[in-house]
Amino acid sequence: MLLTNCGGLLQILGHKEEAETFYRDALSRNPHFYAGYYGLKEIYKIKDASDPLLLQARKVADSTPPETDKITVLYYALASMYFAIKEDAQGWHFLHKAKEILRKKTAYNPALWDSKLAQTIEFFSAEYFSQPLRKARPHPHTQPLFIVGMPRSGTTLVEQILSSHSEVTARGELRDLDIMSRQMKYLFGTAREYPEVLLDADDEQLQRIADHYYNVLLQGVAPDQRYAIDKLPFNFYRLGLIYQLFPRAKIVHCTRNPMDTCFSIYTYKFTNTLEWMLGLDRIAHYYNGYRKLMAHWEKVFPMPIHTVAYEDMVADQRGQTEKLLSFLELDWEDNCLQFHQNERAVSTASAWQVRQPIYTKSVEKWRRHEQELQPFIQGIGQFAHD
Repeated sequence: MLLTNCGGLLQILGHKEEAETFYRDALSRNPHFYAGYYGLKEIYKIKDASDPLLLQARKVADSTPPETDKITVLYYALASMYFAIKEDAQGWHFLHKAKEILRKKTAYNPALWDSKLAQTIEFFSAEYFSQPLRKARPHPHTQPLFIVGMPRSGTTLVEQILSSHSEVTARGELRDLDIMSRQMKYLFGTAREYPEVLLDADDEQLQRIADHYYNVLLQGVAPDQRYAIDKLPFNFYRLGLIYQLFPRAKIVHCTRNPMDTCFSIYTYKFTNTLEWMLGLDRIAHYYNGYRKLMAHWEKVFPMPIHTVAYEDMVADQRGQTEKLLSFLELDWEDNCLQFHQNERAVSTASAWQVRQPIYTKSVEKWRRHEQELQPFIQGIGQFAHD
């Protein structure tokens, strides 16, 4: 376990060779250390079906009962390895096995997501934003920069580019806004849930919440920084709250071809896998809600939202970065083009990708798997052609 943890830490820090050494050492001691296979599939290129690492992983999988604890980690690793050598049938076999096991442990409630979206859209109407609203005071030095969108839509890439600027610090994916929005009714002494609880808030209460968030966001951030990034993608759901808590915040919305987004979500093992990620039909339902809410924000939200398409960024990094910096009123710095040399720790799903220069191999990656992705294609309807 210690060697695997060391490998993960080195991988987060971008030390590829050292991470591989630690992972292989861990597996030599215990071939059932499934996390070792998953870590290696990120940094070691499988050559073909006779690759020793693949053969060892397959042997372990075939001889281990599917009810074994954490066996899904190995199945995810095998799926990725097989996809890498274009043995897609085997890749989908192990991916579906992992999802089937995980789905038995958690249920997805689509009606709950629909209800939350309906409440948010109804509450944060054009009329709501047109009235004088209570707002917290902005921080005197450093403003929040929220990067939002679907997971696997390029949020980590944008974060890495912007954090390479001398006036921007990345703080990762913070859960505090989500936690605070759930706790507001207790803080305000009311029975109303978010977002209606905002009707009971006074200036002092909003300021208290904003200050708490600043205390978290600005930990380790130098006072000369213009922005501190919160890259939790799901903050797209909380833009109305952001408007009242952080009046000078900046919002960047990352988009990507929905098919590539879905394929990437479904095939990746997240540290915290959410229930809607465990089925193509579930992802489709969640994605439709995301698009519906973002369309609503585009119509009524008073703050500017800068949209960055992943495909545009990888095709024209300099042009898209210039637009980003202009939106943030930051001067150009060449370091933003050398984002892959940024030595900060990256612990999200795209940790290793952002250690490399811009590449386009992930664009249209889904097409090879069109038949398997039919439940998603049918589920999102017209969005499939975006």
